[in-house]
This record gives sequence, C-alpha cells and structure tokens, in this order.
Amino acid sequence: MDFQTYEPTSRSEFPARLTRVALVLLLVLPVVRVMMLEILRDPFEVSPGAAAIPRGPGAASTVVLNLLCCAPALLVLLRRAIDGTYRLRLDWSHPLLALLASWTVLSAVWADDSFAAVVSGTTFFGAVALLWGAVQLVRGWGEFRLVGAVTFGLMVVLLASGMIYRFIEFPDLQRQWNMNRQQILHERGWDEGSFPARQFEKRVVGGELTGFTASPNTFGAAVVLTMLVALGLGLQRTRDDGRGWLVFVALTLGAGAWLLYYTGSRTAGLTPFLAGGLLTVAFFLRPWLVRHSILALWIGVGLFVLASGALVGHGLYHGTLFHDSLTFRWKYWVGSASVFFEHPWLGVGSYNFGQSYLAHRLPDASEEIKDPHNFIVRTFVELGAVGGLLLLAWMVRLWRELTRPILPSLASDNDINQSPSPAWRGASVGGNWGTVIPWLATVGAVALVVNAAMSVDWKQEISFVITEVLKRLLFTLALVVGAAVVSIRSMQDPELDDRPAPVALWLMLASLGVFLVHNLVDFSLYEAGPMMLFGVLAGAALGVRSRSTESDGTERSRVAPTLAFACAMLVWGAGWAMLAVPIVAAEQNAVAGDDALRASRFYEASTAYDRATDWVPYNSDYPFRSARALLFARSDAQPVLDRLSRAVSTNPSGIDAHLMRAQFNANLNNPDAAVRDYGDALRLNPNDVSMRLRYAETLAAFGKRTEAVEQVRTALKYDDLLDPAEPKRLDVAHKAKLRSLIDSLSLP
Repeated sequence: MDFQTYEPTSRSEFPARLTRVALVLLLVLPVVRVMMLEILRDPFEVSPGAAAIPRGPGAASTVVLNLLCCAPALLVLLRRAIDGTYRLRLDWSHPLLALLASWTVLSAVWADDSFAAVVSGTTFFGAVALLWGAVQLVRGWGEFRLVGAVTFGLMVVLLASGMIYRFIEFPDLQRQWNMNRQQILHERGWDEGSFPARQFEKRVVGGELTGFTASPNTFGAAVVLTMLVALGLGLQRTRDDGRGWLVFVALTLGAGAWLLYYTGSRTAGLTPFLAGGLLTVAFFLRPWLVRHSILALWIGVGLFVLASGALVGHGLYHGTLFHDSLTFRWKYWVGSASVFFEHPWLGVGSYNFGQSYLAHRLPDASEEIKDPHNFIVRTFVELGAVGGLLLLAWMVRLWRELTRPILPSLASDNDINQSPSPAWRGASVGGNWGTVIPWLATVGAVALVVNAAMSVDWKQEISFVITEVLKRLLFTLALVVGAAVVSIRSMQDPELDDRPAPVALWLMLASLGVFLVHNLVDFSLYEAGPMMLFGVLAGAALGVRSRSTESDGTERSRVAPTLAFACAMLVWGAGWAMLAVPIVAAEQNAVAGDDALRASRFYEASTAYDRATDWVPYNSDYPFRSARALLFARSDAQPVLDRLSRAVSTNPSGIDAHLMRAQFNANLNNPDAAVRDYGDALRLNPNDVSMRLRYAETLAAFGKRTEAVEQVRTALKYDDLLDPAEPKRLDVAHKAKLRSLIDSLSLP
C-alpha cells in the first residue's frame, strides 16, 4: 500500500531508562494475563469435608494487576514531567476512551453489584492505560516488531498449552472422571443428573480446548488474534529476507488450524477467512484507499449499519436468524434490549448484565448468561446510552487513526532515546546488552514470576505446585524462543530487527478488526487476557502510525505535565489504598473461611467471612457465605437472618441470597417472609422452572394449595416453551408427577 510518510524532526538527549522499563512492563503485563484465567467469584460452593480445589486468580489478583497495568503510562508521564524535550502523542481517540473508561468505573455507584462493577471497571481502565502506554512507547518499527514478536511467542504458548491439555491432561481428566465421578460432583456441590453436572461431563467427554480462558470461543479468538499477527511478521520476513520464511508461515497456519479445530469454534474458524478477504480487497483498492481514506471509513461504517439493520429486521420479522447459534444470540439480544429500555441512560453497571438479564430473558432462552455475546450490546446495557455512544464514537475515531495513510520512517542508528530500536543495541544508560535476547529473557522471567505469584495455589501439595511451576517454565521458554525467532535480524546478527514492516502492520490491523467482529457474537473481549492483548496491539498500531512523534529538541514547560503526573499518582495511590489493599485482605479472610468450613469449623468460618465483609462491605458474597456457614452450624436464627439481609441489601439483584432467606424463613415457619422472598427471587428470574417448583412445595407446606397449583402450572408452561432438546427440560415422568400433584392439590 502506498502510504505518505513523515519524518521525525528531532531527538532528545535524555537517557530513556524510564521508558525502557515502561516498555518491558508493557510487554510483560499482557503475557501475564493471557496465561491465566481470572474469576470474580469462585463458581463452586465450599462444602464441609470436601477436598480443597486449587484456587485460581480471583478478584484480589485482578485488581492488583489492573493497577500494575497503569505503571507503563505513569512512567511515560514521569518522563515527560522531568524531560521537557519529550513529546507525548495525543489524538482525539484518547479523550473519548478516557471518558469511556471513567464512566465504566463510575458505574459502580449505581450498580446493584458494586463489587463486580469495581473489579471489572478497573480491568477496563487497566486495558485503556496499556493502550495509551503503547501509543506513547511504540515510536518506531523496532518496538512494533517487538510487540508482534511477543504476540507470536504467546501463540506458541497457546499451542504448548493446547498440546499439553489434549495429549496429557485430557486423557487423565477422563480417567479421573470415570474413577471419581461421585467425589467430583460432591466437591462441586452438584447432584447426579443436574444440569451443571451434565454440562461438566459433556466438556470432559468432548475435550474442547479452552486454554487459559473460560470458553472454547474465547480461546479460538485469542488464537486468531495471535496467529494473524504472526502471519504478518512471517510474510514481512518473506518479503525482506526471501522465500525461506514461507516455512514459518506454513507452520504458523498449521499450528493455528490445529488449535482452532479442537476449540470447535465456528466463529473463530471463519474470522481468518474474513481477514483474508479484507486484505485482498485492500490490496487491489490500495491507491483509491490512500486518496479517499475518510470516505472509505464512512463507507465501512455505513455498510456495518446497513448489515446490522438487516440482521435486526430479519430477527424481528422471522423471530430467528440464519443459524441455531445465531438464533440463540438473537434471543439474548432481545432480552438485552428490554434491560436497556429499563435503564436507558446510565445502564445497570459494569459486569451487572447477568443478574439484570434474567428478569427479561425470553421464556425459550434457557441459558442464564453473563454476557449478551456482543460487545456493543453489552456496553449499551451496562453503561447506558452515555457509555454506548462513547464506545461508538471511540470506535469510529480509533479506526480513522488506524487507517489514515501515514507511516513512520526508520530512525537513525545513533538515536538512543526517542527511537527505541537502537536502545536495544547497547545505549549507555541501559548497559551493553548486545542483542535483544536478554531483553526478551527479562520479559519472560518477570512474566513468569508475576504469573506464578498470582495464579498458582501455593497451599496445595508440593507435587501440584512443582507441576504448575514447571508448566510455566515451559511456557516462558516457548515465549522467549518464539519471540526471538521473529525479532532478531538473523543468527549472525542477533539484534532487534527495526526495518519497516508495513505488511506486518496490515495483518495486525486485520487481526484487530476480525477480533472485534468475533466479539459481535462472543464475549472474549471481556476476559482480562484477551482485553489486555487487544489494548497493547491497538496501541502499538496507533503508536507506529502516530503523526506527533519526536521532539524538535525544544525545552517545553514541565508545569502541566508535572501536575498531570502528580494527579495520576494520587489516583493510583488511592486505588492501592482504597481498592487493592482492602480486597486483598478480604480475599485472604475469605480463603481462611473456606478452609475452616471444609474442616467443619463453622463458627470460625463465619467469623472469617465477617472480617472479609468488614474489609469490603460492598461485596454481598461475604455475608452470604457467613450465613451459609452458620446454617451448617445450626446457629440461632437471628445471626443468619442478619447476614442474609445484609447480602440482599448489598446486592438487591442477587438471587441466591433471596432464595436462601426464603427457604430459611420457611423452615422457621414464617410464611409471610418466605413468600415475600420467593416473590422477589421470581421477580428477578421469572422463567426458572426449578425455583417455581420449590416455591410450590413451600406454599403447599403452608397450606396455600391454590397458590401452589398456580406455581406448578406456571412452571410447566415455561418448561413447555423450552426447546425439546434442551437439557434443562423436565422429562416425561417428572411432568406426570407434577400433573398428579396438581390434581391432588386441587381436591377440596
């Protein structure tokens, strides 16, 4: 593609130690987070006598890492505050994204589940900080290739994790399931034949790859994102160094195809072909695109709007879309629209979609989803029209900046500060590294330490800990070797390759585009690892194409930058003091409570959960778990009710606390309170068949036979609306018993 180029105008004399450290952190943090699955709350209830299941990184790890993700941007601001010749890159997409990130964090104020909103809001803010940091730090082709090389290293890590699971862990998991089925179900609190048990068994038998993510679709999206970046580097090296690099391209395609096959993700399988189509069109239309880049952008926006309108029109007219999986998503989006119209301006709060959606889901939509499988729909629902419009405005501006026809020129070799490429070759301040390999080894070593500290359960048996650490050592080796293969010029000249890489840039833009397309039908963007990687790649693409680049050597005022850095540090420090420290302390107490509960020390467990509540009073999970521990202890009624009431008031949309309090009041023979709580729970999730049947049993026990019959009939009505193949659907024998129950309760 024929791009117009611009030349950097000057170079700063100030050593680039701060920005070099920032660049290392920029590479480390997405690696750390792609290689772990972060969860907000433990999905499995702790039971007395159950073995301790290895814990993964929870909310405490997430918040700490979110704050660390701000470090590269803070180091950039610090350099600007002390170096008047250093220039920041600023564009219109930056304030739009900053407003969106701030609105996301602010949504915790009106969210029912404030804890979820705080944690997820800071996650998005951390990704935004990484994106802005990448814009500032990727100032030449050297860093751009380095970011791409680390991304390829991550693809090698995904391949290694997939092979370990498929050929080692998967057969062992099947054996363990066959030998210890009942124990596994008990440890997770599942009944034989229950929906979660059947879904887990399906996953065990199917062997789909999920890697470090929550679903095969997310893993597939991460594979496509890293694979396309790797292909760009391979094709660029083919263009630069000859056809021998086609072997690298073929191996990358083969590895990606193998991974995608075992994910079973149709969307991930289609997006590489979409990327190929987009690049083919861009190749043949490149002269026109250079001359009419703005028009091309608005044509793309118009086509997207028309396609979206056609899809919505088809769904409204037919009630379905073109495929079963899309039809499921259409049902999610219809329910999501109802949530949006109930909270049109502010939304329900970040990460509050799941509990708000249940009251609006269609009767034939059985899944209790946490995400609408469309990042635009989710933003409008959770952040309202304000957040949704900010997202759309940022997207349009982002792609304008990513596709405008400019490219940087190659900086000179004696530039040790503003052009990062020569900094790898042994600048005076950084020490004489000689090659890029020590820098990659540093990235790998720091990522290994941070990842192991955050994701390994060090309380488990030593054999488990050793196995997990060895796996991470293997992944680190794969990362460093993979990154080195594509980042050095040659084995004879093992320095960072800083030659122009327009082909790699085109493939990176394609990877970002199809990743967003994937997230029109999936939720992978909202998992921390893929979100951070997307932020760094988008920032790198923006940075290497930024108009405002180098200093002209003029000393500029440092007053405003110093104030900006001071304010940023105050906010960052407040984040540590008000969020990270309390959440870490609360999680430690909650873990102690879990251990005590497994050992049947129920009052000790309740006390530990209460201490966690004192640290983080806006997390409804802690008082709920405290009440549950007291129930095991057969405690007096009032302490249990106090904690359940606190859980309900902390998160009014949380169904579990309503249900537990309803059943507890029923056991206390307090019908009015039990009926009220069941009514609140059904208002939050009216289509839940099993909940209505439990409510009917409670009503019948209180002698409310007419109301019980009404609930059973309503449950049967909702069950009949489910797809005949739906696993949650009641079987024929169960329905026959319920109809007999209706007849018996209807007798005078």
